[in-house]
Amino acid sequence: MKLGHRTIRLLEKSYGTLLLIYPKPFRERFSREMKLVFVAAARDAYERGGATALSMFLVRVVVDGLASSGREYFEMPQRLLALSTVLVLVFVNWLTFHDVFEPHTVRDYLTLAASILVFVHIGMDLRQRRIAAH
Repeated sequence: MKLGHRTIRLLEKSYGTLLLIYPKPFRERFSREMKLVFVAAARDAYERGGATALSMFLVRVVVDGLASSGREYFEMPQRLLALSTVLVLVFVNWLTFHDVFEPHTVRDYLTLAASILVFVHIGMDLRQRRIAAH
């Protein structure tokens, strides 16, 4: 048994509404592909188990949507914090070392070393996230 065209359109529109719970940048990047996968999976669920299987599939989609959108929003503050940390440390280091002829203290060099460690840590974290995403 196959889903009718109107039912598929209704499911797709409903899923498009559900996607509004995701952050806008995420939606702009992934919503098209997510809709395509959703429609194919909904058809498959209906063809395998009828209306009951489709209903269970829809419940799973809503629960998963709530959980995964929460994760997306959770990662946004981490990115903003990392960016603000980098900007503040660059500014502090510029204030410390902008005059090359000024004598510098051990504290100045420790500040620079700590900043470099933070930059390395953030860079490694971003690299691991990219590797995990692929």
